[in-house]
Amino acid sequence: MKYWLQEIKEIEKDNINSATFITFKAIDLIEQMAQKESENDLKKAFALLKNSHPMMAVLYNFCLLGEDFLKKHSKDNLKYFCERFKKDFKKANETVIEKASKELRNIQTVLTHSFSSLVFQAILNSYETNKNIKVICTESRPKNEGVILAEKLKQKGIKTILITDASAPYFVKKCDKILIGADGVSKDYLVHKIGTLGIALAAKNFSKEIISLAPKIKFWPKNYKIPKEEPKNPKEVTDKNLNVVNLYFDQTPKDLISKFITD
Repeated sequence: MKYWLQEIKEIEKDNINSATFITFKAIDLIEQMAQKESENDLKKAFALLKNSHPMMAVLYNFCLLGEDFLKKHSKDNLKYFCERFKKDFKKANETVIEKASKELRNIQTVLTHSFSSLVFQAILNSYETNKNIKVICTESRPKNEGVILAEKLKQKGIKTILITDASAPYFVKKCDKILIGADGVSKDYLVHKIGTLGIALAAKNFSKEIISLAPKIKFWPKNYKIPKEEPKNPKEVTDKNLNVVNLYFDQTPKDLISKFITD
């Protein structure tokens, strides 16, 4: 098997890291391929990457733009395209983090769900001036990304508690704000970690502000139709012989989100 096909398979199997991390890994692969692979192989790679994580809008948009770039330019210029995309994406993330940090300036308790590198950095930045901030992290089953976030925050000295996913709506009433990331934003929905919809409904019920950190590159084209998610490995939920439906994402109507912080 060609090395780049193997790397794409590894990217596809990555169910732990954030959309930002996975996208940068894909960009690095395309940059590497541009130096020694054919244009046809690059087109195949873009197509495979675009479908590897269909719920991650930034990866989809990178591949869509890359495919369009290849139609108009030589593959020799693809390195420039990748470098420009990374630069713009990093700048967009920095802008979102800066705006989100201000939202937490005078907040005592914030609840978050899953692991978002933008949420993590925004909390770190706010902690520099707000030492009293406390973070409530959901475990974020089945892959427990929220446990990873809780550990990272604790290592930085930030007061952090870890809760079960099922208890998240209960804890919504105990927080000042909810801060979450975004895997993708369509015309009507926010796609994020399964459980986000329940948290958003609880936020509405308790009149709590729920904010999604979503750079523009995480917004799908208006005509994009969110694909049906295929159930994941049932063994991640239980080893018992049961009919398990294991989904990683849900779709929250945009009108349940108080605010999208974008660049």
